Order: sequence, then structure tokens, then C-alpha cells
Amino acid sequence: MVAHMATYTYDITTTVGKIRRLIGDTDITPESDATFNDEEIEFYYDLAGDSILKAAALGLRAIAVSKALLEKLQRTLNWTEDTRGLANSILASALAYEEQDANTPAYAVAQLNNSDFASWSIQCWYDKTAFGG
Repeated sequence: MVAHMATYTYDITTTVGKIRRLIGDTDITPESDATFNDEEIEFYYDLAGDSILKAAALGLRAIAVSKALLEKLQRTLNWTEDTRGLANSILASALAYEEQDANTPAYAVAQLNNSDFASWSIQCWYDKTAFGG
């Protein structure tokens, strides 16, 4: 069995880059700073039925789960770190992407029909509406 090396890229013109941008996983230098490798992001994209927004939501949900496991309140002298609400904030972003995806038409198609009949139909409709016919 050949071991597969994980790849880390950030190119906003690619699907992986767009998903990285939506989930804020853009710091890939050095590679250990990235939350996901490209293959994991491609997995979310495949799982989401080739929807960039749904893939981003899946990635955010995975981040939220890991953050929820680590939620805490730490206090040291004058310093306080409270990450208890971080998972909920991330989940709210995931929900927003899912809602945007659900409310985006899958296809917007316009077709021109340059036949004589189509021109005649348009003219008849225009005449009726414009001149009260």
C-alpha cells in the first residue's frame, strides 16, 4: 500500500480554495496551520452533492464539534479566555450557509427562440398588453 501525502492549497479560483475561504481555513503555511487538508475538503464537497455552501457548512460543523469538546473558561491573573460560546457561533455560520444554499436556485436558464412563430407570439402578446387588446 502506498501512503498518500496530504495536500494543502489555497487558490480562491478552485473549489477547495472557495470552501477554505468560506470556513476561514486559509492559513496553510506551514501546512500544520490548516484545519483541513485538501482531501478532507474534497470529501465534504462530495458529501454535499457538489455544493460549495453545503461543503462549507459541513466543514464548519466539524470545526464546531472539535471546539465544543475543548470549550472552557480559563483565568490566569489578569487574563481570561472564554471559548464556551465558540461552537454555537460556528454552528450559526454553518446554518447560514445551509440556508443560503437552500434558497439559491439550482439553475437559472434562459433560452432564445428565434423562430418566426416565436416572434409572432411575442408581437401578439405585446399588442394585447400594450394596446389593451
